[in-house]
Amino acid sequence: LYNLGNTYFHKKNYLKAREYFLKLRTLFPKSSHFDLALLKIGESYIREKNFEPAIYVFKRVIDVSKNQDNIIIARMELADIG
Repeated sequence: LYNLGNTYFHKKNYLKAREYFLKLRTLFPKSSHFDLALLKIGESYIREKNFEPAIYVFKRVIDVSKNQDNIIIARMELADIG
């Protein structure tokens, strides 16, 4: 599911990409790709200039991630948004 979402993301079909990332989160909440899917969801919102949901998603990464690298990425994205 992550790879499908990533494929749609790179094709700039952000809505379809989010569908797959959200399915991954719902069906496999313990997946090693869980944080990456959240980051991609946030990034997809940024690419659409839809900042409010992006902020929510990046804050969620900070709250739930156990991976320091992903937390740092989320914080950097939030700083870029302002």
